Amino acid sequence: MVARKIVILFTTLFFAGLGSVCSQGAYINTQSGIYQLNGGPGSCNRVQITNECGPSNVLLSIAVYKDTLYYNTWTGQLKRFVIGVPGSCETLMEYGALYNSMTVDKNGVIYMASEALYRFDPHTKQFDNLGFMPFGSMGDLAFYHDKLLLAGYDPIDWTTGLFEIDINDPSQSKMFMETPSFFGLLSYPVACGDNKYYGLLAIGAGTTNLVELDLANKTLTGNTCTMPMDILDAASSTEMGADNKVVITGLQISKSCQSSTGSVNVAAMFPSAGDITYSLDNFKTNTSGIFANVEAGQHTLRVTAPGGVCSADSSFTIAPAFNMINNIFKTGPDMCANKSGSISINASSAGGAITFTLLNTGVSQPTGNFDNLRGGRYNFRISDESGCSKDTSVALAENIPIGGCSDIFIPNAFTPNNDGKNDLYTISLPTSFKNITLQIFGRWGNVVCQGKGNHITWDGSFKGVQQPTGIYVYNLTFSDLSGTQKMLKGTITLIR
Repeated sequence: MVARKIVILFTTLFFAGLGSVCSQGAYINTQSGIYQLNGGPGSCNRVQITNECGPSNVLLSIAVYKDTLYYNTWTGQLKRFVIGVPGSCETLMEYGALYNSMTVDKNGVIYMASEALYRFDPHTKQFDNLGFMPFGSMGDLAFYHDKLLLAGYDPIDWTTGLFEIDINDPSQSKMFMETPSFFGLLSYPVACGDNKYYGLLAIGAGTTNLVELDLANKTLTGNTCTMPMDILDAASSTEMGADNKVVITGLQISKSCQSSTGSVNVAAMFPSAGDITYSLDNFKTNTSGIFANVEAGQHTLRVTAPGGVCSADSSFTIAPAFNMINNIFKTGPDMCANKSGSISINASSAGGAITFTLLNTGVSQPTGNFDNLRGGRYNFRISDESGCSKDTSVALAENIPIGGCSDIFIPNAFTPNNDGKNDLYTISLPTSFKNITLQIFGRWGNVVCQGKGNHITWDGSFKGVQQPTGIYVYNLTFSDLSGTQKMLKGTITLIR
């Protein structure tokens, strides 16, 4: 078994605008205790901190998630405590196996390894054996972006390096890059930027070199400093693989079409403990990322890390209120002409592609043209990709003549006395008849009503003057289905 040394994830951060360096929580453990590292990228400066679980000469591996330090021991215990908070010690496991590697992911879930890979969720206390790896551990695990890396060796040819571990199937893990026999990785975050990475290399009893790595290009850069210590393990607030910068992970806008305001829900991530601050238009600020009653228009958003050490900016637009439906055109069906009706809806939206749904049938389509319709009321829903929708209803009146498709209905009397019954004189002809004209003559031969079309009405007045009770003569001309020109004459009785 190759001797165990260390995987170390080291965190430092430059305060925005100040240019000074402050420790962000990087820790190493030795037989003499736990130390915090400081001094910036490539520095081996350190100061001892208090183990809130009490002195322990059997401490083995450590990991850090935000402000909490986890460690296991040679006797199989797994413990944690909040750094700098007395009385915060908690034992999570008793009498477990010995794991010489440990790290934590972005969700605070712990991964441990020896010959096999294990996972422990400190939130639910769920423990899983994920399977054996084809590589042996030399010291620790660490996340690089979304890759879980193991500082280890190949037991077949004793090749040393960093191995990319497949969490779903550890047996499918593979070489990430060849390196000297590093016992761990060292991750230094850059303020609002990408982390720098280092490997820890034992060069003799009680001495460890810090070697800079370019993981993106899988190359070594060179030695930076030396620590005169036998180090067992190390960890930091960025060992979960997140770069030390604010990352906006979600921006959800909720707004109805007809509303003049909307709501915004912003989510962001920063690898250290503390509250992220959200500022809208340099005016509204909170730690929830939720803003209500946001006016229509362009808006700016600033997300700031705890303590104001760095920030990320973004922008978004709240669409103005709009009706969505521009206009509607319709053609009524005609039973006699055997023609169906149609409805055409013209709509527009700033929220992406529009879908037109005929609610009567549930049919949805990308255009607003609906054909082959009979008479009746049709209900529609127009919606866009943003979830905005508008409902409308359109009625189609089907032409069905009173006298049928071949007959002409000509009443012989009506009573225009405004009692709501038989107040209009109406002549209806099939739509297949053409060139229809009607003239009605008074007692002195003067024309008191004339009209054209398949549906003609008279209210019993002429130029706004109600005509007296009496008998009137009509003259109706038209072309029938065969195209033959015909004329009909008769009398109408007006009764008041």
